[in-house]
Amino acid sequence: MTVDKDLQTIAAVLQGEREAFGDLIDRYQQQVFRLSMGILRDPDRAEEATHVTFIKAYENLGRFRKGARFSSWLYRIAYNTCITDIRQVKKKETIEYNMEVRPHEPSINEGFADLTRADQRTYIEDALAALSDDEAFLIKGYYLEELDISELVTITGLSQSNVKVKLHRARKRIYTHLKEKLASEAPALIGTH
Repeated sequence: MTVDKDLQTIAAVLQGEREAFGDLIDRYQQQVFRLSMGILRDPDRAEEATHVTFIKAYENLGRFRKGARFSSWLYRIAYNTCITDIRQVKKKETIEYNMEVRPHEPSINEGFADLTRADQRTYIEDALAALSDDEAFLIKGYYLEELDISELVTITGLSQSNVKVKLHRARKRIYTHLKEKLASEAPALIGTH
């Protein structure tokens, strides 16, 4: 079981077998990179954040509580590393939502169902890109990484109710974004002018 392996590896590292930390890197490097990429949306920055995450984890391994899951602890370090990166870069992205009501809008289900899988994926990625970094992280963590609410709470440091509210708002923003995008592009999608 991974949890037992993690605890054994951590014990070995803390007893002086520094090279054993490489096992933890091998075990979690891809997940940490995916998480970082989901937040930073830049492969170079995500790779750097992954590297920094493992350095911080190694330096703070003595603070790891045995009752916790190592993966959740590590993902929280990764999350905080990415948030710090974002603050340092001070990337200001302003998202404007067009809230005007359109008469005779096609339903999102009708327009979306008519798209190819590749087009659906493009629209979803576009909608995710319109979210704030923390909303995008929560949506990806919950739906793609299949992290549960308690894991998201541990990773982000937010309260359970805050995580739920942010997930709810993010879903609404995705729905609104898709609805507006599909409505504005409906004539092109169905071949009318």
